Amino acid sequence: MIEKYLKNKAIIAIASIIIGVFMIIKGGKLAVDMVRVIGYILIGTALAYAASYFFGANKDQMLLGYAAVTGVSGLVIVLLAGTIVNVLPVLAGAVLILNGLVNLTQTDGAPAYSKGTSILLIALGILVIIFKYTVVNAVVIMLGIALVLNGLSSLDIIRRF
Repeated sequence: MIEKYLKNKAIIAIASIIIGVFMIIKGGKLAVDMVRVIGYILIGTALAYAASYFFGANKDQMLLGYAAVTGVSGLVIVLLAGTIVNVLPVLAGAVLILNGLVNLTQTDGAPAYSKGTSILLIALGILVIIFKYTVVNAVVIMLGIALVLNGLSSLDIIRRF
């Protein structure tokens, strides 16, 4: 049984390395495709919920509700993947700016570093909005590096087992 587990873990580790290298090479160009994959996973989940309701013993109508919500969400994500990739960094930047502004208004009597941190958050939010494509590219590359390291670590554990 342990041999079967290690074989499956090795396949996952190698796939992790291959996908990670691909993400490092392609960078932000893969972001829209990655978002679409999430949408397709949601659509698949919706189909599973519907199949469970229609073909399973459990006839709880909540399953149909879950199917509808996940299916519509998945479809929207698939159709608007490019927009989502473009909007998320802007939203993240806006959150950073808002958080920095709120923190700045609450720094009366606080040490200077509190004001500095708040100003730094505002500046970082502005940079994220201005350089949104660079941020997306960096995130995809970091995820790729994480996948490669995960795969290498898993292969090392398998080798030592």
